[in-house]
Amino acid sequence: MSEVGASVCANCGAPLAGQYCSRCGQEILDADKLTVRYFLSQAFLNEILNLDGKIWRTAYLLLFRPGFLALEYAAGRWRSYVNPVRLLITVILLYAVGTFGGLTVRLWLGSFALSVAPASVPIERPLADTLLQVDGFGVLEPIVAARLGDPQAVTPEVSRRFNATLASFVTPVSFTVVLLFAAALYALFRRRRPLFVEHLVFSIHYFCFVLLLSLVSAIGFNFGLLALETLLTILILGISFWQFAYLTIAVRRFYFAADSRSVLPWLTSAVVMLLLYLLNSVFVTAVQLLGALIALWQL
Repeated sequence: MSEVGASVCANCGAPLAGQYCSRCGQEILDADKLTVRYFLSQAFLNEILNLDGKIWRTAYLLLFRPGFLALEYAAGRWRSYVNPVRLLITVILLYAVGTFGGLTVRLWLGSFALSVAPASVPIERPLADTLLQVDGFGVLEPIVAARLGDPQAVTPEVSRRFNATLASFVTPVSFTVVLLFAAALYALFRRRRPLFVEHLVFSIHYFCFVLLLSLVSAIGFNFGLLALETLLTILILGISFWQFAYLTIAVRRFYFAADSRSVLPWLTSAVVMLLLYLLNSVFVTAVQLLGALIALWQL
């Protein structure tokens, strides 16, 4: 069934000289591999179970080697890793599924709170609880009260409509922060790295890291681990520390790799990290507040 006699690549049409195309790397068409059995037993399971496969290699480097994947991409070494755009889409889907029951990761500034990652809002959640989840400044409750009355007394149907509209706006718009983040990096470091795509790839990898790390909290909630105060404290402190340290190390490694000075690059990276972390949190929080206002207006 294999088309071993094929003379041109089925993917790009280039002449074949061997099992793989010299232009695009596509393997010669083999009908034996176009079966569900082969896909499940070889293509899918082999990639998932193979600890040296692209998925696990990319995940490990993403979580524990800050900035490394962006460096590899900038150097043209990307065949051994999952494509950044595909990685982002996959992680967003995992985040959506893993936080289906509701999750908010926040940065507290005194009595106010900024959202670090997009809040997951269950459709069936009471409106009053949703307001507590997405509004760390307490600005929405009086607006809701003026339009709908006591938020605690809002009917389940109104809450479902509010949550559905909020989620449909917040989920896609929040992830545009990847572009905002890349634009900020380009403005800061365009002399060191003049190609915008390099900053975009760095941004994608960082946000994939943030979302995956946020999933740790969601898993803890789902298994009831965070009901234990000690575990909750350790987890929050660990996640917060690694998020701050991760971005600092990544900026230092990606943008100051050629700088041999020992102190100034680290100080600059730390300052940039704080600015970008704050920018991300302000943007995500603003999107959530705007989404809530839109949802309220459409009721």
